Amino acid sequence: MTNDNFDNNATAVPEGDMGFMGLTMDIEAARELSTIPGGTEAQLQITDVQPHGEKSYTTVILEVVGEEFVKEIRHGLFFPKPDDSPKKRNNKLAAIKTFQEAFGIPFGSKDRSEWIGKQASWVLNEDTDPKYGTQNSLAFGGAMIAGTSTGSTEESPAL
Repeated sequence: MTNDNFDNNATAVPEGDMGFMGLTMDIEAARELSTIPGGTEAQLQITDVQPHGEKSYTTVILEVVGEEFVKEIRHGLFFPKPDDSPKKRNNKLAAIKTFQEAFGIPFGSKDRSEWIGKQASWVLNEDTDPKYGTQNSLAFGGAMIAGTSTGSTEESPAL
C-alpha cells in the first residue's frame, strides 16, 4: 500500500513496524537546502503568487531554475496606501514596475495566476536573518536586472 500524501516513493511498513506514519522513507537522502552566493546572476521562475488582501502586498515565490536544492525566494510586492508620502508611493510603484518588466508581466494584470511560470534573469543578494537564517533576495539598484525576461512583453495600462 502507498500513501499519496507523500511524493517520496514511500512504501507501506509491515504491520507492527514503527515507521513514520506507517511509511518507510529514505531520510538519509534528505539534503539541506542552500542559497546562491550574493552577486550571482540567476534565472528565476515564478512558482506561486500569494495575495495578502487588506495588507496591501503580494508575496511572489520564485525558484532558481535548474537548482533543485536551492531555497525558494520569497519576494514582496508592496502596493501604495492612501497615507503614503509621494516619495514612498513612487518607490513602491517603481519596484512593481521593475519586477513586472523583468518578468514580462503586463502592467495592470489582475490575474496573478498568469504570472506563474514566467522567468527572468536577476542578480541575487544573500542575507542572513536571525529568525529565518540565510536566504536569497532580489538585488535592487545599479546591477539588479542581469538579463532579459522570457515572459510575455505585451503592454497594457499602467497600475
